[in-house]
Amino acid sequence: MHRDHVVLARPMALSSLERFFFNYFSTAVVVALAVAFYTVFGHYHIKLFSAQWRPEMFGYVAVQVWHFRDVLLLVAGVYMILLLPFYWFNPAVESKASVVFRWLACRAVRCSPRIDTGVRQAALSILLKFVFIPFCINGLWGHFAVLNNQIVAAINSAGSALDTRELYSSIWHNLIMNLILVFDFVPFVVGYMVELPSLKNRVRSVDDTLLGWVVCLACYPPFNESVGRFLSWATRDFVVAFMLPSPVLFYTVNISLLVLFALYASASVSLGFKCCNLCNRGVIATGLYGVVRHPAYFLKNLAWWVAAVPVLVVLFRQSFALGLYGALSLAAWTCIYAARAITEERHLLRSGDEYAVYMQRVRWRFVPGLI
Repeated sequence: MHRDHVVLARPMALSSLERFFFNYFSTAVVVALAVAFYTVFGHYHIKLFSAQWRPEMFGYVAVQVWHFRDVLLLVAGVYMILLLPFYWFNPAVESKASVVFRWLACRAVRCSPRIDTGVRQAALSILLKFVFIPFCINGLWGHFAVLNNQIVAAINSAGSALDTRELYSSIWHNLIMNLILVFDFVPFVVGYMVELPSLKNRVRSVDDTLLGWVVCLACYPPFNESVGRFLSWATRDFVVAFMLPSPVLFYTVNISLLVLFALYASASVSLGFKCCNLCNRGVIATGLYGVVRHPAYFLKNLAWWVAAVPVLVVLFRQSFALGLYGALSLAAWTCIYAARAITEERHLLRSGDEYAVYMQRVRWRFVPGLI
């Protein structure tokens, strides 16, 4: 956030050198607190974010297993090193941490500043990064690990006695799916961590409504587990063979899932390093975003429904109540994603005219000509 976006009741005049130190060390404090939470104090998240990877290929096996904790510490260290030249050569920039800390310092000396838009937006941006950067790093690292394991398994399976469907089930589907998800996670990891003029991904505003945050966080841990107690449905990206006894049906359904998730990941790639929940970084109208306004939400939910049909058939055969509960649970999750789309649009419309112009160009939220 730049200096002209923040107005304090009694701003402290700082020289360039003082601003550099205040920017850097206030950011360092926030990063240190986040790392401490996710590696020492946050017991739930320490257990949850447990991705690990021992790189292996063509007979080489790394000595060290890289855990999420190791990766987070490495990323934090590299990030803080890179911030040194960034803040030094950009003295006009005011870090979000420094905005909040300046307000706290002013509060401590009883100048009683109000929490204006700039301070609130800086605090929300810090919270956003605190929640999503570790989640994305863990996800990316976990998918890298599985992808590596599946590639090794594919190499070792050459000449095996497994039939085609067994090979597809045990190796190839998972390999391709994790490759797709790696492409999906990379823009988010970089996008959450980096804001640069050259990338045109400066956060212009963060949604400051309770409803916007509630429907977004409901889709991520730990909140999705609480929601899942009432809407119990395990989404899936693969349907096992016993639910699809016909080979044609088996391949049709599972390859369709790969295609849908590949299109879903292409939406993230279209956003580039503007990927970010709950924030406005400008409008993207390329790729699938030139067809519908929320392609990622639609494609993810469509994939879930495609995978759910065989499961729901089994549930309805067991009990009508079970099948109905499963269908209603998944429908409720779809409604949550629809609410995310609506709250995002409300936020973007409040942020200026750019999104209103985009809505006139791209009329449909989810399905061209329908929704």
